[in-house]
Amino acid sequence: MHYKKSTFLLILLFGIVGSLYVVQAQQRSDSLLLQRLDSLKQLPHADSSLYTTYYQLSLLNLRRDSAKAAQYAQQAIHLADSLENHLGMGIGKMALGAHNVIQGDFMDGLKHSFEAEQIFKQLNRGDYLSALYSYIGIGYNRLGNNNEALRYYLLSDSLMKIHGSPMEQAQVKANIGIIHSSQGHHEQTIEYFKEARTIISKQGSPGHIAMMDHNIGVAYRHLNQHDSALVYLEKAMEQRRRINDKHGLASTYQNLGKVYIDQQQYEFALNYIETALQIQEEIGDQVNISATQLYAARIFYNLNDYDQAEYYGQRSLETSSNTGRLDHQAEALQFLSKVEEAQSNPGAALNYLRRYTNLQDSLNQQNQVEAFEEMRARYQTTEMEQKIELLNKEQKIKEADLARAKLFRNSLIGGSTALLIILMLLYTRFRASKKHERELQEKNKRLEELSEEKSEYLHIAAHDLKTPLSGILGFSELIKDPDCPPEEIREHARFIHISAYRMLDLIKQFLDVNAIESGKKMAEVEPINLYPELKQVLEHYEYRAKWKNISLIEELHSECLPAIADSSIFQEVMENVLSNAVKYSPKGSRVWIRSEQCTEFLRIAVIDEGPGLSEDEQKQLFQKFKRLSPDPTEGEGSTGLGLYIVKKMMDAMNGKVWCESTPGEGSTFYIELPLAEGVEA
Repeated sequence: MHYKKSTFLLILLFGIVGSLYVVQAQQRSDSLLLQRLDSLKQLPHADSSLYTTYYQLSLLNLRRDSAKAAQYAQQAIHLADSLENHLGMGIGKMALGAHNVIQGDFMDGLKHSFEAEQIFKQLNRGDYLSALYSYIGIGYNRLGNNNEALRYYLLSDSLMKIHGSPMEQAQVKANIGIIHSSQGHHEQTIEYFKEARTIISKQGSPGHIAMMDHNIGVAYRHLNQHDSALVYLEKAMEQRRRINDKHGLASTYQNLGKVYIDQQQYEFALNYIETALQIQEEIGDQVNISATQLYAARIFYNLNDYDQAEYYGQRSLETSSNTGRLDHQAEALQFLSKVEEAQSNPGAALNYLRRYTNLQDSLNQQNQVEAFEEMRARYQTTEMEQKIELLNKEQKIKEADLARAKLFRNSLIGGSTALLIILMLLYTRFRASKKHERELQEKNKRLEELSEEKSEYLHIAAHDLKTPLSGILGFSELIKDPDCPPEEIREHARFIHISAYRMLDLIKQFLDVNAIESGKKMAEVEPINLYPELKQVLEHYEYRAKWKNISLIEELHSECLPAIADSSIFQEVMENVLSNAVKYSPKGSRVWIRSEQCTEFLRIAVIDEGPGLSEDEQKQLFQKFKRLSPDPTEGEGSTGLGLYIVKKMMDAMNGKVWCESTPGEGSTFYIELPLAEGVEA
């Protein structure tokens, strides 16, 4: 996995240079591009130049200001969407995909890139596809799918020969070389890197020439062709010295050292490895220092200088521990065990070996997790590709249908008036058929919804009516017993009374929902004092509250509560809200009923000490059949209809209802109605 990361960085360092238009974009400053953008916005019609400028600005900011890069890409997409410009949409999607890929969000990067691909294919824009395929290749490479990465790079390569600039062509060939290198195909690696180098050398880019020489030298080393490896690595070294590329120079020195290690010329190897280490320490390259230190340790080991070998091995272990490189730590521990064994220190050797074994277990677990994540990403990518392939097939079918319709239309242009009339009739019939089909689909959907609602009603009726009925029957049997004491008869009667109220509430809710949805329950609002109605509801619920030892606390600001409302509907609303508060409040708690008169409305609040509701639950609170996580505290039934009825009734009275709640701290339900003038107590 670490090799893939370094490969990806190499692709980015070289690949960003070669994307469509980016060479020109990097030669301009932000200000020049922004001036051009302002000028293009003044034109009456947006053309591809405007979207390309957004694209250039996005790419220019990819590495230095990620948020700004994403912003320019989104602006291109929004503009293209508002003007229905397909090419602009494709360019914007390509820019957003490039941004996602560079930021490591490969799944979204591939998604946007595939969407752009479909647009460019439809418009037959090979110039844009050539760059897009390169980005898709980068995404697949980072996901570990080298076969797909290579396929898209080869597609890009074939299109770049027609549409690409020399630097763009070189970029793709370099990326193909990198994929071949990761697959161990070093001959092909050298072939493509040499082709890229030939192109770059004509453009006079010493940094990129040095990069190609370096990569070719590394590939020759893997083939054990050490003389050729030294030739190209020394070329890279000279180029990088001239341009003062210290990061690249350190890497080249390190690889020169590896070549001499392979040839067992340890004195030469040590010279290059120590120089690489000196540069890395100078530039603070902590990630690569630990590997170079370990190379130095191995050289001293082969020179039988065990003290220096142990010194550099310890430094490598310390550095890799600080940088979190578990693979380097494992190599250092294994090496130090070998050094201690060579010095006849079995105890120390065993200690290092144990630490190595423990760390190897962690590495194996980490590799398993990474392998799983890679497999999951591949599965998601495959699934996304299958969806896109299906969309492509549907698009082709639509295009074929459109082509046939166009041919049919053209054949009738020169026809007679009679044929034109027939065509119009057919077209009208076709539209009517489509309209009828849509209506049938909507009706079927509605029937399915009604069927689901019917099933829910039957479930509630079967379940929620059964419980109180069973209670009534059970306590009735107990009362019939002639030996039943009067105190128990009164207690049984109380439970029968409560069960009957539950059944009445349920039946009333069913009737209310039916009346509301059928339009039979209409609100007849008028200026009214709601105080008597509210007091009546409170007196009615006083008994239910006492059954659970719940205190109803009135804090009404006045005996005149003027509002424009329907008195009977208001009572039903308050009954439902109060029922809810009592139902979900624990025994011994309190429920407050408060009122407040504002400038334009009357507000009533019902506050309980129940379990409270989360934000997600509050969003679903007034939906039909919604039963949320808190359960009634004494096993009372809940149909999920009460608050749905409240919402519909408040809408009918031009009022509002909402809830404010915090889990564990109770809930507050607010009822708000238009304020009435001239109403007296």
